[in-house]
Amino acid sequence: MKRLNRKKLVLAAYLAAAVLWLIQGAAALAQGVWYGSRGQAPSLELTESDLEFSSIVPYAIDYEPVPGWLVSTDADSHMYWHQQLWVDTVVLDVEQNKPAGGVELYYMEPGQADFSPRQVLYPERDEAGRYVFHLGGRMISGLRIDPDSVGGVLMSIKSLQINPPMPWYQHFVPGAGEWMLLLLVPLVLSALLAEAADLLGIPGSEESRSNPATKE
Repeated sequence: MKRLNRKKLVLAAYLAAAVLWLIQGAAALAQGVWYGSRGQAPSLELTESDLEFSSIVPYAIDYEPVPGWLVSTDADSHMYWHQQLWVDTVVLDVEQNKPAGGVELYYMEPGQADFSPRQVLYPERDEAGRYVFHLGGRMISGLRIDPDSVGGVLMSIKSLQINPPMPWYQHFVPGAGEWMLLLLVPLVLSALLAEAADLLGIPGSEESRSNPATKE
C-alpha cells in the first residue's frame, strides 16, 4: 500500500493551524467592532487613583511618603479594578526597583462572586518593557493584577491600559507565546497522528506497507 506522506501531514497540520489562527483573529476583530458599537469595549487608560490595593502601600522614607511610589508589604500583593466591559488586551506600565518574580492577571466574569485560579493569565513584555496580557476578547466584571511574588518591591504605576488602540491587523499577529504554540503544536500533532496510523495499521501508514499481511 502507499506509504503515508509525513511531509504532507505536517504541511496540512501547519495549514490547519494557520486557518484556525486567522479565524480566531477575525472573530476577535468582529467582537471588538460589535461591542465597541454598543459602548461596551472602550479604550481606557487608568492611573493609580483608579485602582484598589491590597498589601500595597505608599512608600515612605522616615515616615515621609515618596510621591508616585508604592511598595508591596508581602508576597501576596494585589491591585483591583472593577467594571463590566469587553476586554481584549490589558497593558500594565510599571517601574519596579528589582525583579518582581511572577506577574499575573486574574479576570472575573459577570455573575462570579470572586476571582478563580483557573482564570489567570501571564504577560508578555513589549519593547518598552510593559506587561501585556491577552484576554482574547471576553466580557469581564473585574480584574486583579498581582504585580510581584516576592514582597518588598518598590513600584511606580505609570498606567494600566484597557483595550489600548491598535491597528486592525494586530489581531492577526501572534505574540511570542502564540508563535511558539503555532510552531510546535502542529509538528507534535502530526507526529502523533503518523505514529497512531502506524500502530493501528491504517492503510497508507508505514507499518501497513511493511507488514505483508496487509498488502493487497
